[in-house]
Formats: sequence, structure tokens, C-alpha cells
Amino acid sequence: MPSTKTHTYQNQTIAYWDIGSGPVLFMVHGFCEQKSMFTPFLSLADSYRLIIPDLPGFGASERIEAKGSMNLYAEAIQSLIHALDLSKIHYIGHSMGAYAGLEVLSQTPEYFESFCLFHSHPYADTDSIRDKRMKSIEFLKKHGTAAFFKPFFANLFPEANRANHSTKITALAEEAKAISAEAVIFAQEAMAGRKDHSKTLEEFEGITQYIVGKLDEIAPSDLGLLQSLLGKIGMFHYLKDCGHMGQWEKPDTVLHHFLELQDFFTTLNK
Repeated sequence: MPSTKTHTYQNQTIAYWDIGSGPVLFMVHGFCEQKSMFTPFLSLADSYRLIIPDLPGFGASERIEAKGSMNLYAEAIQSLIHALDLSKIHYIGHSMGAYAGLEVLSQTPEYFESFCLFHSHPYADTDSIRDKRMKSIEFLKKHGTAAFFKPFFANLFPEANRANHSTKITALAEEAKAISAEAVIFAQEAMAGRKDHSKTLEEFEGITQYIVGKLDEIAPSDLGLLQSLLGKIGMFHYLKDCGHMGQWEKPDTVLHHFLELQDFFTTLNK
């Protein structure tokens, strides 16, 4: 694993990897994940500079004691961008990582050359999804995380394929044990209260990439298809036998699509 560096935001430690050199790929994990979810793509550091943080409360980053807010995640990301003096960023956000990135994009679009929604979408929660999040918060307050992570990670994989990924599901749940219930609740609150960022994508002048799993029940493929109409310059990739975890289900295919975006960007800017 790469060595972990640290940055301070609101007197709390933000952990991150900074490896390779070249154009900046800023890669942000999803809900209950951490920077290690991007290990299948570390070969990108042969040609690019990879900045891969743990969001507050996850991995080796300390939790912010506040009510959950997507803007606080965005501020933490912006703080790291400023500290590292980054510009011309190619952003890759998995699930909640894209939600946080869209908040940054809405405030400072000049940072970004491209934006990848990796098993994600720009839409706010529906009432039914928000209600599910509130029930999850109540469960976590009563029972903590002991019975939370194993079924949570299992549900990120298509039911028909879970047996094939049982070892990875167990490993992800084990790795997540260090995440506090408070950090998970913060994230649920942040997602429940997030803005709709359809207009953010409509106004973005850079390249937008959409990586969508046909079998994804977390970021459903119908929303994945709908969002592809938003960006001014878009690349759409439909993974037919894949759910929400392309980094583990289809790592070679996803890596190929990340590289395709960079090739496309280079061609457009010759």
C-alpha cells in the first residue's frame, strides 16, 4: 500500500495518498468505504498523479463532530485541494464520493477538467430513500455497527453474484469495523440532505464520464441513463453484468474506461 500522508481540516486529520506524477486524478470513495477501494487502479500512478483521500470519519481520517452535511465533505476536499495547490483536476467519485465532488464542482468548477460519476448520479434523495436513511440512523443509534456492515456490503453486489464475491464482502466488512456509528450517521444525514446537482452537470464545461452498472440497485441504471443527457461533453459506459462495485466486479473494464477518458481529453486538447 502507498504511504499515507495527512492534512488538517477543522483541527481534524484528513488522511490521503499522493502517488505518481502527471495530470491529477482526484479519486474519492463512497459510503462506508475508504481510499483502499481504489487499489485496483493504482497502476494509473505510472502516468498520473493520484490524490486519494479518506473522507472525514472513514479510513484513517478523523470524524467531524457536527450534523451530517455534504457541504462539510466538500469543504474537506476543497481544503486538501488548496493545501496541495491542485488545478486542472480529473475527478473520479464513487457513489457518495461523487455526491461530495458535485458539491465542490457547483462552487468551484474552475478546478475541474473532467468529472467521473462512478456508480453515482446527481439527483437528490427521493422521499422513500430519505425515509430508509432515517430508519438506518435509528438502527445505528440503537444497535451500533456490529450488525450493519456485512449485510450492507453484500447488498452492494448483485444478488446473483454475491456468492462469487463472498470473500471480498467479508473483507470489506472487516475493514469497515473501525468506522464509528457516528461517522456512518453523519454520512447518512449528509446524503439525505444533499442538493440536486443536475444543473451543476448541465453547466459544466469539461468532460463528464458516467460509469453505470446495469444491476446496480444503489445508483439504479435508469438514473444512470437519465443523467447521461445532462453533460455538455459526455462519455457513457454501461456495465451489463455489474452492480455498484465495479472496482471489485469489473476492475479491468473500469480501469480501461478511466484511461479512455484521459485519451479523449488529450485528443480534444491537441
